Amino acid sequence: MKLLSKTQIAFKMREKLIEQALLCELKLNTLLDQNQRHGLIWLQTYSGKAFYPFETSYFGNETINIEDIAHSLSLQCRFNGHCKEFYSIAQHSILVANLGQTLSEKQFGLLHDATETYISDVPSPLKECKEFVDYVNLESMLRNRICGKFGLFHVEMILSQILIYDKVILATEKRDLMNKSDLEWNELPKPIKTKIVPMSSKRAEKEFLKKFRELFPNAS
Repeated sequence: MKLLSKTQIAFKMREKLIEQALLCELKLNTLLDQNQRHGLIWLQTYSGKAFYPFETSYFGNETINIEDIAHSLSLQCRFNGHCKEFYSIAQHSILVANLGQTLSEKQFGLLHDATETYISDVPSPLKECKEFVDYVNLESMLRNRICGKFGLFHVEMILSQILIYDKVILATEKRDLMNKSDLEWNELPKPIKTKIVPMSSKRAEKEFLKKFRELFPNAS
């Protein structure tokens, strides 16, 4: 086996370093391109505002308003439309809020699915898959933006309790709104006694706004 000279070794090391540097530069440029593209991505809301989902500054919150949230959630069906009849995310949110024991729990309960105004609903089982990790991260960022807009901070401290209320309402929805499944669902808590009667989208929007003004009397 022929041994390389010191010059040849140095030359090959130099080539390797150049190759690594070019690769790092390519990765950096790709990341910058992604950030620039994200900065250009916007959605038109019901009110006509341009909403930038990847905005991270406080000023991005200026395009968040409760009318857009109420309207959008009232027109989106739970379970990707697989329930027996139309049943909105807005109505679901009201029911979760009603289970809250403190004002902050009620407030966050009402807004816990507000991110779906801008990035739609993804069924919970899919969120647990690694393929949806970017969606979950964006959802978390948007949740903080929306809650911050309405004066709710450190919501992670009550998130676990809201998830319990969410599961209680899920159990109730399963009982009242879903057909029998081929497979057993994961274990759920005991549902509430009151049967869920789905509202029309218009009524759900109206009731959502009413609940919001009751819970956030000082919101602009």
